[in-house]
Amino acid sequence: MINFVGETKKFKKTIQFYNEKMKNKDFSLLKFAQLYFGPYLYGVCHFPYTKRSHYVIKCRANEEKTNYPTIYTFNVRLNKTYNLIQKDAIYQTAEEAIVWLLGHELFHYLRATQQIKGKNTEAQANEFGFKCLSEFKNYY
Repeated sequence: MINFVGETKKFKKTIQFYNEKMKNKDFSLLKFAQLYFGPYLYGVCHFPYTKRSHYVIKCRANEEKTNYPTIYTFNVRLNKTYNLIQKDAIYQTAEEAIVWLLGHELFHYLRATQQIKGKNTEAQANEFGFKCLSEFKNYY
């Protein structure tokens, strides 16, 4: 199970969704996934290094006062090739933004720990984020 920290009360659906979706994955190397609001969309998956023996994921959604829906554009692969195209992510709420972003960052963790197939690229992480957002919308 993922150790969520930060503004967890505001992202209850996100936490419930990912705890169910990722219940068979190993998160023993992930110290925590921090969810919070800030002035802009931002995410990072910090990898271990000499001074840190674990992974850390941080995801920040636009502040609640941001006008939703909002659109961001990301690169994805064209038909699973290495040719990239741009795809718009339309977030109706801050929660949808954090769902997409957390999916993107979890891809980096899961790929780095060899729990899913693929290459640890931004395009493939973006595709995973889109997949998670689609599943989330069908889940609720």
